[in-house]
Amino acid sequence: MAAVPDISIVICTVDRRELLLKAIRSCIAQASPTGPTFEIIIVDNSAKGTTRDLRTFFQSASIPLHWIEAHPANIAVARNAGISASSGGAVAFLDDDEEAGPDWLAHLFSIMQETGADAVVGAVRPNPAVQPPSWDPDASIFGRQWDRKDGTPVFPAGPNKTRAFSIGTGNSLWRRKTCFTDQSVFDERFGLSGGEDIDLFQRLYRRGRRFVWCGSGYVYEYVPQNRMTLRHLAERSYCGGQIYAVTTIRNARSAYLAVLHLSIQGLLQSIACLFALPGAAAESLWARKGTSPRLAMLIFKLAAAVGKITWFKRHALY
Repeated sequence: MAAVPDISIVICTVDRRELLLKAIRSCIAQASPTGPTFEIIIVDNSAKGTTRDLRTFFQSASIPLHWIEAHPANIAVARNAGISASSGGAVAFLDDDEEAGPDWLAHLFSIMQETGADAVVGAVRPNPAVQPPSWDPDASIFGRQWDRKDGTPVFPAGPNKTRAFSIGTGNSLWRRKTCFTDQSVFDERFGLSGGEDIDLFQRLYRRGRRFVWCGSGYVYEYVPQNRMTLRHLAERSYCGGQIYAVTTIRNARSAYLAVLHLSIQGLLQSIACLFALPGAAAESLWARKGTSPRLAMLIFKLAAAVGKITWFKRHALY
């Protein structure tokens, strides 16, 4: 009988064959005589199982690699299937457009052991396909960076909410016994709009689970050209505002008070952005260098604020 691995790496994928290959190779490269033991679970969430033939490609890999299919197309369905198929005491999630950095898994696992945290969130470094736009030359909006030492607490909600970055499942490590106790870990109602990960973070935070940061456990995330547009990022910000509102309301002690607070907050933020927009637009026109970073950020903040107000009419991003 095979020994139970320390970690199960779950990669959910939909029609990203070449990127998936890079992700798998970066995981296999984590193997070390002194590092944690692990297995890799590939969850194909495409309609036709487009990566089935890749199973034979990695048959000779030294790391246990399992391939499953999950239907229908729904990221929460895929993540839940990956958890069910895994056996490790901890579960790591890597997106299919991410590549793990050197000793990525060892860093995450070490911080989890040192701090006793229930989940660890790692850094994400953008890997843009083309030169990013002038209003975000480093593509930082796609990254997750924080100038705090490893082991620093992360708060997904509450008065001390971490605001330095957007929390998410991509590049994270979870303790199975304390985090995956619900029959359906990820809420499948978020499967098409996104937000299933934020909902889980908030749910677990409400139950007293602890989360920490691990900047040394970083990954690179591929950013295609079509995502680096004002239109796409404004839409993403709008959906993000809706998701934040819905998950906050769902996990609040009083849904009524949460709706009231979010409505007022979204309205005030919208007004502030609308007052600032003309000046930022004038600055961009005067400089004649296209959209300025300030104008772009105001557009995204306005979209997110409007999303908080219109949370009840969900917009599907995927």
